[in-house]
Amino acid sequence: MSYLFAAFISCFLAPFVTADNPLPKFCSTNDTVCKQAGIRVQCVVNSDCTKEVAEGKADLTHASAKSMIKYEDNLKIVFGQKLKGVPMKNVQYYGIAVVKRNSTFDINQLKGRGSCHTGPGRNAGWIIPVGYLLFKEKMPFVQNQYKSAAEFFGKSCLPGIKTVENVSEAVEDQLCSLCNGSCEAKGDSAFVEALELMASGKDDRVAFVKQSSPQAFFKKHPKSYGTESDYKLLCYNGGTKDLSEYEDCYIGTKPASALVTSKNKFDETVKKYQELFESAKLDDLKKADMIRGDCESLIKYSGTVVDYLKPYADYYKAVSVGKKNGGSASSNLVSLNLHIFVIITLAMFI
Repeated sequence: MSYLFAAFISCFLAPFVTADNPLPKFCSTNDTVCKQAGIRVQCVVNSDCTKEVAEGKADLTHASAKSMIKYEDNLKIVFGQKLKGVPMKNVQYYGIAVVKRNSTFDINQLKGRGSCHTGPGRNAGWIIPVGYLLFKEKMPFVQNQYKSAAEFFGKSCLPGIKTVENVSEAVEDQLCSLCNGSCEAKGDSAFVEALELMASGKDDRVAFVKQSSPQAFFKKHPKSYGTESDYKLLCYNGGTKDLSEYEDCYIGTKPASALVTSKNKFDETVKKYQELFESAKLDDLKKADMIRGDCESLIKYSGTVVDYLKPYADYYKAVSVGKKNGGSASSNLVSLNLHIFVIITLAMFI
């Protein structure tokens, strides 16, 4: 019996310890670009690389926060990233709430206020603020994310809402009621336009943007809407701070993309992957789209994917299906296993 067990273990470990171990498979959407990394990997192409890694069909990929959420229970992070201009490591940007200095409400008093967003499904302008309000149960979940927001805020401007399927005309009208003429999608200009809309109104409006948006806003409007001192941030803890203090006063953060592998990979294998990427030049990894173009350094991460994504994943799930149904697959599996355990235990005594 001991011989058979030893043979089984040897076969199981062989792929990880033999000298002729094949090159790790890096999944990319572009084989030509992937080969510019300057490291020894086998480039494989797929349109959903995060899924390929989660299912063990590829070894590594560069995954966005949203794709990691989808497969969070089957992934392990090899490296996070420290991005240029962002103080916090493993963060892409901060989602902030900007109001006029004379506004008297805080983050807990947004019901009935005018809300200025960047577009449906956008992170700083929608997922982070609306998801935060839903997850924290400050905004009631009513049917879906858009109806919830339409009934919670006063007038709103959510440019691009009319392109979203299964949204009633009444909800569309409400979410376009604050827009100046056009409720069409705005693209990259949406952040500045959300601030313009807030600044051109009374003291009862809030703009949901990212930390770099005010700088772009004042660059475009050096005099028209006052100065930075005429505005403030609403903090998640209920306080307010100056625009420059976003590190301590934001609603949520968008996690930076990460290099990920399968959750089933041994720690020793992950360590070898880390050594492989540490031997490469950052510029070459950027050319190969294996890291972001604004990456300053790779950050080793030993925690879970769930921890890496919090609280953004909670907000993302809240806008998708509401807080009550926003639990992870692992939580549902634990619940199912608990029910099965109880049933089996009771059966033993019947």
